[in-house]
Amino acid sequence: MSDPQAAPAAAHEAKEAPRCRCGHGLDHLMVSQIPAYTGWQTFLVFFAGVSTAPERIDYQCRVCREVFHSTTDADVLRDHH
Repeated sequence: MSDPQAAPAAAHEAKEAPRCRCGHGLDHLMVSQIPAYTGWQTFLVFFAGVSTAPERIDYQCRVCREVFHSTTDADVLRDHH
């Protein structure tokens, strides 16, 4: 017989937020959100002084240096504009 509560628990574990090998989550103090730009965006941001939204955001742990998640969600990118 199968346990009826085992399946929901397994599904919940699969949907957990990503964590680095240290165990830090996306919103932890030791996790940096690093914007990634294309070549032209880099030129606009650093040389021309134009503000532009990044192409993606990488989440990197400052303890173990692991990049453990990336996002291209428009809402998140707009926050880094």
